Amino acid sequence: MSCEACRNIPAVIAQGYTPLGSYETIAGLKTYVTGNTTARIGLVDLYDVFGLASQTLQGADILAARLNAVVLVPDFFEGDSLKHESVPADTPEKQKIISDFIAHKASIPRNVGVLLEAVQQYKNRFPSVEHWAALGFCWGGKVNSIIQG
Repeated sequence: MSCEACRNIPAVIAQGYTPLGSYETIAGLKTYVTGNTTARIGLVDLYDVFGLASQTLQGADILAARLNAVVLVPDFFEGDSLKHESVPADTPEKQKIISDFIAHKASIPRNVGVLLEAVQQYKNRFPSVEHWAALGFCWGGKVNSIIQG
């Protein structure tokens, strides 16, 4: 027996998904915006070190539809996310690539500050939102946990 959600929510499409949202620059970040821009619920989607993957955007679209929310996916890595071929860190070269990426683009303290500043602009840009939340996966979960404190 399966649950209601499993019967009614479409599965993630691994390839060929066409995102429903659009991109805007908010708080200086290219941001994927999807869902009801006049919603009462706003959600910030913080992804893993691989950035704005197709599955991330599809997940944001699903959350926006199911929650009747506006979902924002800011590009913290400015289009320069970690490449899949860098993992696992099984060579000195890959270890350096990952170390440099974490030190510069994926610095948790830096990105917590960026997110806190961005949230203030989100509140101004989407004044109908009464309740804001963030969810994070892997790297994004670390950024989110510091904010949630």
